[in-house]
Order: sequence, then structure tokens, then C-alpha cells
Amino acid sequence: MNRSALVLLLLIGVSGLASTSASEDDHHHDDHHEPCACRGRELGVGISCTSLNMLSVSAAIAYLEDTANNCNQTEACPGHYFLLQSHHDFCPHDVLPIAAEKALHDFEDYYEDCEIARQYDSKLTNCPQVDCHDKKAFTDAAAVLANNQCNVTCNSNICKGAIRTVLMAHDTCDEDDVPESVEKALHDYEEACEDYLCNSRTNVYDPRTEVCPGDSNNPYVKHDDGDDVKMDVLVGVVCGIGVVVLALAGFVAFLARREKAGRPVWKPLV
Repeated sequence: MNRSALVLLLLIGVSGLASTSASEDDHHHDDHHEPCACRGRELGVGISCTSLNMLSVSAAIAYLEDTANNCNQTEACPGHYFLLQSHHDFCPHDVLPIAAEKALHDFEDYYEDCEIARQYDSKLTNCPQVDCHDKKAFTDAAAVLANNQCNVTCNSNICKGAIRTVLMAHDTCDEDDVPESVEKALHDYEEACEDYLCNSRTNVYDPRTEVCPGDSNNPYVKHDDGDDVKMDVLVGVVCGIGVVVLALAGFVAFLARREKAGRPVWKPLV
């Protein structure tokens, strides 16, 4: 199958999210930052940074940007926005479609975001903590990037500190706490500063292992079955003892009947 045909199939599949996600979203519109992994599980959409998933993201962007779909209205195309937002927030910028970096911010005011942090990269250091209510610190960091030619070279300490502040704010703070200019600043300077980015999470994350409501049958989630195992063992022991007791009782009854009939199983030794 050639690439064009595959993209067409993805577009058809992604377009099917429109009615499904719109009806399901009614149940979650009031939820505050539902984990993206749980939202994806409801929609039957996996989150990963594979090239196939990036084709799905491209298809979702195309659907969102098609004016005929009227996606620039509140919760009009939640499934397509989910594909874009979850992968945009989770995957490294260099694997995302180029359009994804800024397309998200054209639609985010119309949709409720789910929560997922950028994937951990062992080659990077951890980001410094930020105060999500300190908007001035974020706008100052964005100004540092703009005023110090950080898009030309980002190896100065002032550029490194600024991009890490902007990245941590973007990844961990509520969108209402981060000015749009700061969010877009990350994507304007992310490529030039890619060697100096940082981790906003502290370990590798597999969305499949996220614990969601009704996940008792999720094979990727470890459940504590210790108590169940102990109970199974106890029941087995009790049943075993019961069988032995019944067998002994039956044997004693058999001996008694033989004795009463004058035909004892064992004759006296004397």
C-alpha cells in the first residue's frame, strides 16, 4: 500500500472519531485534566510516537483545519483534537508533523485538554521546578529567547535557562497559567535549543500502564492479587482436609459394618 492510500485510510478512520467522540465527550466535559491514556482508551486510540501514529496526527490536523468541518467551535471535533493534543504533548518535537507544533494552539481554546507530560529522555537533565502562577517569569523567559538570538545559537547559559523554564511551564502548568505567546515561544526555539532541553517527567512512561476506571482486565496494569492467592491456597487446604476427614469417616464406618457382621477386616492377633 502506498503512502497516499495509507493516509486516505487514516483520514477515513480518524473522521469516524467525530460522532463517537462527540457523544462520549458529554460524559467528560466537566472532568479536569483526565489522563490522556484513559481518554484514548475510551476512544480506542493508542498513544505512541511511531511513524504510523504521526500519520494519524497529520490526518487529524487536516480534518481540524478543513473549514467544512467547523472544528473551531467548542467541542466540535474532540476526537481529532485529542489525537493532536495528546501526541503533541507527549512526543519529541522532531517526530511530530511540522504543522502540529503550532496547530494545537489554534484550536486549544475550543477543547478540554487531557493530561500527559512529555516522554522522558535519558539523554537530558531534569527541568527546574517552576511556579505555575508566576506568569511574569514565563514571559520574561520568552523575552530572553527573543532578545538574545537564541534561535541562532542556544548554547549560552541565559538561553538554556530560558528554554527550560518555557518548556517546564508548557508541559506542567495549566494552559490558563501560561500565556499563548510563551507556549508558541517553545516551538519557535525548540529546534535551535534541542540539545539543551530538559525532562519535565522523571521516568519513562508507557500510556498503556495508566490505571483508569474499569481497568481490572488491562494486561499492562499490574494488580495486587496477593490476597486472592492466599485465599485460594486456604480454600484448597480446607477442601483437602475435608476430603481426608470424609475418607477416614467412610473407612471407619466400613470397619464398623464388617465388625458388626462378624467379618472383621483384621483378625485378632491372639
